[in-house]
Amino acid sequence: MLAQSRNPVSIIVAIVEDDELVRESLAVLVGGASGFSCAGSYGSGEEAVNHIPGRQPDVVLMDINLPGMSGIECVRRLRQLLPNTQIVMLTMYEDDEAVFESLQAGATGYLLKRTPHVEILAAIEDVHRGGSPMSSAIARKVVQLARRTGAALSPTTTSLKHLSPRENESLLTSPKVIATRKLPRN
Repeated sequence: MLAQSRNPVSIIVAIVEDDELVRESLAVLVGGASGFSCAGSYGSGEEAVNHIPGRQPDVVLMDINLPGMSGIECVRRLRQLLPNTQIVMLTMYEDDEAVFESLQAGATGYLLKRTPHVEILAAIEDVHRGGSPMSSAIARKVVQLARRTGAALSPTTTSLKHLSPRENESLLTSPKVIATRKLPRN
């Protein structure tokens, strides 16, 4: 576990990643960037659930494929323990099932591991400000699902009523959603 000191103006980030090299790289990235601090990095979901609540991070970067407890199950548990902490999936999985299970479990964003470091930091800032950052390939999947199910992008839509006002605002004001609202339906 790698921990950095807390700066009161920093966005506090915890990392859950089983690959030690990737985990340490992310901890160095976050801990070394101005305006960010790394509250800890964890190699398993069990370790994360045991330690992250005591750290009270603003944002958690979460891998899906973890030994033991999956990242998706870890999101569910952390969401119950830390309802105000934002969780961004950072994974190589881009299949529909992984994306939507993660979002249903409580993830607020979804990035692919091939995302450049500068964009990872921007996504952390975005989710901290109330956004829902997604890699463009993942945003496309969300848009396609909305089209397939006929879900209208409106706060009064039955499928969106379970979202908090902040989540609805994030969804409806996302530049990617605004752009897709102007596209004709197929």
